[in-house]
Amino acid sequence: MKWGNLFLIKLCPDNVINESAETYREWEKVPDNQKWADEESTGWQRLENRCFKGQGIPTPTLQDKIMIIAHGSTTHVGTPASAVETPGGSGYDAHELATWLAAWGIEEIGLLTFKCCYVGAGSFLEDFVRHLPKKKLKVGWVKGYKGPASTIKRSWWEVPVIGGVTGKPYESIGRDTGLLSTVGIPAYADDRFKIVRGNAAMNMPNSRFAVANFREVGD
Repeated sequence: MKWGNLFLIKLCPDNVINESAETYREWEKVPDNQKWADEESTGWQRLENRCFKGQGIPTPTLQDKIMIIAHGSTTHVGTPASAVETPGGSGYDAHELATWLAAWGIEEIGLLTFKCCYVGAGSFLEDFVRHLPKKKLKVGWVKGYKGPASTIKRSWWEVPVIGGVTGKPYESIGRDTGLLSTVGIPAYADDRFKIVRGNAAMNMPNSRFAVANFREVGD
């Protein structure tokens, strides 16, 4: 099984975030009414209170995926730049993001995946699930990367190693420490990301989001 609709949300976008978001939008052919930004951005709808309740706006369900594209840290997303820590607490912390997603009118998300640096390295994902407003927002799964992430398109020679198809975007995750980091070898397998179950029962058979096969880490 595959997820249904894909919704894109970009937070505090700069040139890097805009380029990454456009790469995913182009590949996934995301319609204009399913892409949002928290700042003015040409061709993207502006996030505001109850914006997902507008006329003609698709509403995410537990069968759908939302992708948040932003700079991040172990404690915040939507930061001015990516870093392990976010001095001053700029951006959205886990509680604030959960609150704002509900305020924007989202009630259900099957998979919330963060195309952000470091959000899977600390407890941000667990904190996010813990702070979900239970009566207003149901989430099946959350996923975040453990290191510095950069969006690249698969080359033909990478496909036999990492899977997928040529040209499909994915996140290359760098290493901050260790011998492999000194020679620029990216993270693979369990070093790349973390998955956390949300507050709603959502089972996606024959995938890493199947309850029977669930592991908190994966490739």
